[in-house]
Amino acid sequence: MFLNLNYNGIFSLLIASVEIVLLFNSLLVGGKSKPNKIALSIILLLFLYQLSEFLICYKGTKAHIAVYSALTIITVLPPLGLYFVAEYYKLKSKYLKLIFLPAVFFTAYFLLTMGRLEVLKCTPVYASYYYPAEFLYGIFYYLPIWAVMIILPIQYKKTKNNPTKKKLTLVLIIGWYLTFLPTFIILYLSDVYKSAVESILCKQAFILALTLSYFVMTNKEKKKKSERENLKHLLNN
Repeated sequence: MFLNLNYNGIFSLLIASVEIVLLFNSLLVGGKSKPNKIALSIILLLFLYQLSEFLICYKGTKAHIAVYSALTIITVLPPLGLYFVAEYYKLKSKYLKLIFLPAVFFTAYFLLTMGRLEVLKCTPVYASYYYPAEFLYGIFYYLPIWAVMIILPIQYKKTKNNPTKKKLTLVLIIGWYLTFLPTFIILYLSDVYKSAVESILCKQAFILALTLSYFVMTNKEKKKKSERENLKHLLNN
């Protein structure tokens, strides 16, 4: 009886269930600083992707709009991760938001070519997709990820006088590297999973969701700063 059941996408449902719990828990416990809000947005998008992949694979839908929705979520995640790191370490630039331009371009491009978007394969663990301009998309998809993996160790060396920030930076380094490096190594050694790379990365990003959830619940700089200012105000009066 159980052998005839459809298990495609079941792993996505499992991860989505945990990520929604992480999201609500982080919302209840975490601080309200801008980096925290961006981190929560990343967890939300990871949850939405896993949910969409489950619906695509479990229901067996071939609708182009379903694939487009999944790809749109995937496309926004890397620049949002880079934006999160830039905000947390105050790497300010008036050009910072331009990192979202490739995501906007590919979102619009996939909309115009929606009829060519396809689900190639569904398994209990991952899904593989076809979309045009794969090579160009891959370049802009991976650049923000590599940028974060370079920035974090640099910031770790610079963070000396703030033990909490140094600890959180180390947590982010571990989370980012454990999420992306194993998949990059597998893809370098084998092309078998090339068409499923985004799906596999989002599965690995469960580690990133855990990391960001811990970050949000630990990073309460804004709250602490406000408490210090209130105490100072009371002492002065």
